[in-house]
Amino acid sequence: MKQRQAILLGISLLTAISSASELDERLSLMQSIRYTDNKQCHYAIGEDEAGNIVNMLIAAHSQPGIDSEIVLSALNEALRRGCSLNELDRAGLSSLAAAVLFNDADMVRFLLKHGADTSVKIYRPDSLVNGMNTFEFFDWLMINAAKKNDMRDRTEIQKILAEYNKISLDFHKNK
Repeated sequence: MKQRQAILLGISLLTAISSASELDERLSLMQSIRYTDNKQCHYAIGEDEAGNIVNMLIAAHSQPGIDSEIVLSALNEALRRGCSLNELDRAGLSSLAAAVLFNDADMVRFLLKHGADTSVKIYRPDSLVNGMNTFEFFDWLMINAAKKNDMRDRTEIQKILAEYNKISLDFHKNK
């Protein structure tokens, strides 16, 4: 299973390669990755603790040239092993908050379908977003985008979160 996961990760990393020197660099990086727990949810690169495999895959999913199906397959495998969707990354973001930040509607949909918790709060004591849940963070992104004339279209994520919130409210109302 570990070998299959490494192969999937390797394929997704290699799909974005544009030069021989970049290939050498990525192959070297792949060879230095090791898991630090039995479930293979956390990894290190060399001597440095690097983080959670789920968060790394979510970041990879939104990158140009990466095969999203391979990333989703690796993510499903990580979830099958018991890796958490709600663990904060090194930047203090949950997987869902990261997908919202990356404006990755397909990943937001995937995460909500697989049980990501919208109430997980961002932990960034040095930032205005510290303590925000997914909905608050999305609102903050929209307000700040308008102030900065950021033209990214976040309509799809807005629709996904609104639908999820409606379903969640209906569920709790009918309990």
